[in-house]
Amino acid sequence: MVTSARLSFFPDVTEEVAGPHMARYGFAPISKAASEVTFARDDQRVSFAYYAEDVPSPGIAIDIGAQPGL
Repeated sequence: MVTSARLSFFPDVTEEVAGPHMARYGFAPISKAASEVTFARDDQRVSFAYYAEDVPSPGIAIDIGAQPGL
């Protein structure tokens, strides 16, 4: 059985795969946790995450939004 501990590669792989694409659009990584990586540009945020309760076959959630005033 796959556990969330076995998905410890998620933040590094997400940053390696999505990072160059995000950088082309001016986004940089601002936070990295076990199940979520967030990129930002000015007040815009894009987060890639999965839910541990969905392991062993989690989907990837992509949250796109803005945080005015940052």
